Amino acid sequence: MRKTIIALGSLAVLITLVAFTVSDQTSSADQDNQKQESKSVSDNGEKSKQLVIDNLSEAHDSIAATTLNQTFESNGERLNHDMIQDMLKDTKENLNKIVYDGEKEDKLQNAIDLTEKAINQDNPPEPDDRVYLNEIHQIVHELLEHFNGEAEDIEVDITGDPISAEK
Repeated sequence: MRKTIIALGSLAVLITLVAFTVSDQTSSADQDNQKQESKSVSDNGEKSKQLVIDNLSEAHDSIAATTLNQTFESNGERLNHDMIQDMLKDTKENLNKIVYDGEKEDKLQNAIDLTEKAINQDNPPEPDDRVYLNEIHQIVHELLEHFNGEAEDIEVDITGDPISAEK
């Protein structure tokens, strides 16, 4: 009887040790999974940030062209209302692709709203009278700066060709 009790006690101790070992391994695996998920979220955060920067850069190129601060294809034609409308629609499309709910969310929404107003203007503004366009352009620069993105302005003529500084 005594040997049976010792055997059962030993078996209980052995089962407890196995249970702790399995539990510890499961806990380690859970921690590894959490680290992996955390890393994945971080990676997705970086991918998401890069996607925002890419869309802002595209929006910048379109809106900057409307203010003669970026080259554009015009086949030698002067920038006209139809071209501006197309550029504004591209700008709006790129801004609408951005999913962001941080501290600059209001700025982003303001840029989208102003782009919509510019699209809906009855009379096409003259090149020097592009209030919405200049404001949108400035906001996009601010957003790019916030996300550590970059966009270079290039002064161009009314046909989209760069203006040489050496003239």
